[in-house]
Amino acid sequence: GNPADWPAGAEPRSMCAWAKTEDLTATWHFAVAYGFANTNQAMFIGLNGTGLYGGGYGNDISLTNFWEIGVWHHVALTYDGTTARLYADGVEVASAAKAWSLVRSRARIGQQVNDLNEFWNGSVDDVRIYSQALSPEEVAALSGQTTPRNKPF
Repeated sequence: GNPADWPAGAEPRSMCAWAKTEDLTATWHFAVAYGFANTNQAMFIGLNGTGLYGGGYGNDISLTNFWEIGVWHHVALTYDGTTARLYADGVEVASAAKAWSLVRSRARIGQQVNDLNEFWNGSVDDVRIYSQALSPEEVAALSGQTTPRNKPF
């Protein structure tokens, strides 16, 4: 679909989900994505081999050696209009300045916004899209962390 009320352009946004993979092949697999299949014009969370990737389509941030078969993980990607932050199980693992300008086109669970065979092989649950960049404390809470941190949730 083309969700007209979801964030677009450089508007702040967050995407998160619980995901479990059954495939660590060194190729692209996407748990959740929305936008247009052009550089900087989408938002996604996925994998390539054991690497966790979050991106704007072709301009990504990542964490190596993250995924393992059959293990549930909470993954999140936030964008505040200038900086993208990738979270793994409630902890920020990568960030970078990005000039993403999302174009609403497609919204998918288990596939990238393009027409390539880049399907998620596993399970995806509790997908959420927010029209704000969630704070680290909010991401931690969504991932189920209850241990106190240096800031309150």
